Amino acid sequence: MNVPQWWLVLSGVFFGAFILLLVALVVMCVMLMTTLRETTQQVRRLADRADEIGQRVESLASGVQTTQRALSGHAQNVAGSVEAIARGIAQKADIIATGFMIFQTIQRLRKR
Repeated sequence: MNVPQWWLVLSGVFFGAFILLLVALVVMCVMLMTTLRETTQQVRRLADRADEIGQRVESLASGVQTTQRALSGHAQNVAGSVEAIARGIAQKADIIATGFMIFQTIQRLRKR
């Protein structure tokens, strides 16, 4: 059985091209694995940073909530004090108004 020369040459070219493509594919797979490892490490670092930021935000939110509670208590105390002062002023104003009415009545009686 004789195989034509052109068939052998064509087969050799295809086998050579296949070997080159296979080597290129192996090299690209190795490069891809290296890149994937680096990317995985970066993603882990980024996830760790996100966890740290989340913990800081939780701490900050807790601090804000504590401050808000304290300020709310102070505001209630101030409102209670203002209410007590206003009540005292209203009582004194009633006494002063009554005194003025008595004084005016006395003046009217003197004029007559």
